[in-house]
Amino acid sequence: LAYAMLAGAAESLAVNFGNPTTEEGKELIAKARAAAKRALELNPNEPLSGLLYPDLLLFKGQTEEAVAMAKSTFEMDPLSARTGKALAHIYYYARKYDQALEQSKKTLELFPNHPLIFLGPIYEAKGMPDEAAEEYLQKEQSWGLPPASIAALRQAYVIRGLRGYWQKRLDLLTTEAKQKPVSPLQFADLYARVGDKDRAIEWLQRAYDSRDMSLVFIKVDPVWESLRSDQRFTDLLYRMGFTS
Repeated sequence: LAYAMLAGAAESLAVNFGNPTTEEGKELIAKARAAAKRALELNPNEPLSGLLYPDLLLFKGQTEEAVAMAKSTFEMDPLSARTGKALAHIYYYARKYDQALEQSKKTLELFPNHPLIFLGPIYEAKGMPDEAAEEYLQKEQSWGLPPASIAALRQAYVIRGLRGYWQKRLDLLTTEAKQKPVSPLQFADLYARVGDKDRAIEWLQRAYDSRDMSLVFIKVDPVWESLRSDQRFTDLLYRMGFTS
């Protein structure tokens, strides 16, 4: 039953991101939160409940409650890659970067090849550009970016720091997009990183129109920090049901 209710919560969120009607969207998100909460009440020791509900708490702005629940879930299964990664993920979105880095490293010690544990954004948020750039380059290499592109990114970082790195990554993505489909959210991310707010919001709108489920973290992801004072960004959050 708990699994069924959690599935319903996820489905409700998915429908919301394909539905621009604000009131209906808000109702669906409320139902998703209620379903996940009820699943947790029915079986507090079910790891899936504890993994998913902290995200919903984050979306509601209940950061400390989200962290507490993620920690509790981790303590039930501290040797799990899933719970370790999830706790680091919550720490990062809660802006607790020291804890996010510590937890990520601990999980990587147990699971060195875990593909979803990524230190680059944490280092960048902590103001450690050299470490961040090295992590980003290693990830790009593992994802199959050609050696020439890796070299170009490294040179861009040496010359202009992370701003130069992201500008070069944007140039590479623009070239890639001529050969294969590219997620609008990737463009939005890079435009935000290089400081082009107009293009970032334009591509966020395209991601919204294409029902990109990765937008579910838009309210809490630090990458969008520079856009939060922009009314167009606020309007997008409203249409997605994240603000009233």
